[in-house]
Amino acid sequence: MIRKISSPRRNIKDLAYESLKEAIISGELTPDKSITEEELANSLGISRTPLREAINLLINDGLILKRNSRLKVAPLTKQELNNLFSIREALEVMATRQATKNVDQDFISRLRKIMNKMKHAEDIEDTEEVVKLGSYFHEEIIKQANNPLLEDMLKSVLEKIKRYRHIGVSNISKRSQNAVEEHFEILQAIENQEVQEAETIMRKHIASSHETIALSKKIKGDENFEKI
Repeated sequence: MIRKISSPRRNIKDLAYESLKEAIISGELTPDKSITEEELANSLGISRTPLREAINLLINDGLILKRNSRLKVAPLTKQELNNLFSIREALEVMATRQATKNVDQDFISRLRKIMNKMKHAEDIEDTEEVVKLGSYFHEEIIKQANNPLLEDMLKSVLEKIKRYRHIGVSNISKRSQNAVEEHFEILQAIENQEVQEAETIMRKHIASSHETIALSKKIKGDENFEKI
């Protein structure tokens, strides 16, 4: 259920934006779903004015489409998925290169702690936890690159990829063990400050993730894509 707005201390528009964005990324508001201001306002418990402002932000994010007065949640398409992963690969390989050069013991300790938890989650077949910890692992690498602009750009791309990951979770579970092994290999290359090796393994890992998510039948081919 979409979170109702309950905090008067924060800007209602911002709270509505965050709540709707979370609902779209998690798949609660399903791709291609037609939506109306009335139903969203009722779900959030707010008036139309801040809701419209929040919707405009989501339109700018590409998460909601609008044509005339009609609204719908943006569909998931192969073209967007391919574009997102192309951008992710370029930016995250760059982040991995810089993080490997910036390596310190505290950074390695944080990655090892995440990996220990990830291995445990994989052992008990908790795929959702493996995916969540994998995200934390990548976030640590991106932060260690110490490039705020790069971090902001990747945050936007990775948030959009989460939409695809949610609908591809059944396929992701099949490669859970391989994903954990790939993260261990990335960690080892970073710890040894093997820049080229870390970049190569990261590229391979991102390509495997892309291939797995692309198997989902819920992603539209370009020939079936209509804007609204």
